[in-house]
Amino acid sequence: MDYKEDSNDIDDYSSATTGVGNMPEVSIEELANLLPKATINKLISEIINTPRFKSLKIAVSKDFKAKVTEYGIIFLQLIVGECIELILKENKKTITHEHVIKILNNLEFNDYVPLLEKVIQDKQQLLQKKQEKNLNFKKKNSAISEEELLKQQELLFQQSRNRLNNNK
Repeated sequence: MDYKEDSNDIDDYSSATTGVGNMPEVSIEELANLLPKATINKLISEIINTPRFKSLKIAVSKDFKAKVTEYGIIFLQLIVGECIELILKENKKTITHEHVIKILNNLEFNDYVPLLEKVIQDKQQLLQKKQEKNLNFKKKNSAISEEELLKQQELLFQQSRNRLNNNK
């Protein structure tokens, strides 16, 4: 992944651009505009208002929020760029959570992998429960047999044809 600085200030990434392979370069500023500020602000507020930090009454500056957004985008670009390179090596076209985990390990973010794996497992369990709930709902609400449903459908078709023929 290529990072190019247009400024001498190493901490100012707002004018930095990125590009992966033959993908066009996009400025951090352009990408930051894609992230809703309300979303970033809500995430930061939720974190600082957790029981662990709430009693500290922490204030957050606009500059901090802007930098968190910029650095978050840079981190996402790094992860996505590395994942793209990995799937290209594997001759695949889809990035999965396994690729993200592999990249996090390669980049020595090993401490975050167990948490990420737990989140993935929890999400998969929630999805499975939701699918089971939907299936049970469908089974419960389809007390009418398929044969009876077909008869009802045929009756509705016949009624429709009769109405159509009577209007001629």
